[in-house]
Amino acid sequence: MDMQNHIVKSFDEEIEHLKSEIITMAKACSSQLEKSVIALHRMDKDLAAKVVKDDRKINDFQREIEDNAVRYLAKRQPMAIDLRYLLSAMKISYELERVGDNAENIAAAVRSMAETISSEAIDSIVDMAGICKIMLHDLIDAFSELDTDKSIAVWKRDTDINARFLQVKSLVVQEAQANGGCFLHDGYQLIHMARCCERVGDHLKNIAEDIHYIATGDPDIRQAMNS
Repeated sequence: MDMQNHIVKSFDEEIEHLKSEIITMAKACSSQLEKSVIALHRMDKDLAAKVVKDDRKINDFQREIEDNAVRYLAKRQPMAIDLRYLLSAMKISYELERVGDNAENIAAAVRSMAETISSEAIDSIVDMAGICKIMLHDLIDAFSELDTDKSIAVWKRDTDINARFLQVKSLVVQEAQANGGCFLHDGYQLIHMARCCERVGDHLKNIAEDIHYIATGDPDIRQAMNS
């Protein structure tokens, strides 16, 4: 093997390693989100505490991905799609870290709520998180394959999250009016958790844009949807 082929093969291996790290981080974020809403549904304060504690693992993933991407940029000085890949990898790791933060925020809110709360809004929040998990799963596939059709489909699904958020706010207002002041704290926490899910949707939407940019070089995913 000549030196040029060796360098190309080595860089390909570095890209694959970075891809593997991002996919592992995405799966960890999905697990955190799932555990946070299980804790909400069961009012499991111990599980919520574990989610809060495990957020540092997500932070560690981000730091490692950023460090590796910067190192590869400095060493390889890539161009075109390889440059877009490394730059976007750092952005994607940031968006995933924010997904993890919002899962942690949901869990922290669970820890502050009454253990006997009953609210239709809880089911809607669980549904919101379920949509987010599907979006994240599809993004993993889109990222693995640099599939622009899948990234566009995920981008469009964010509207479902936004609609559910408005539904949760409406349900909480109705229940607060029916139950009076005793529901105010928990009602606020429910809206906060729904807002966290809505923000997760926004971060996943941003990742969809990053994937589209890697694959096409076009930062505006909207143009692809209109073409």
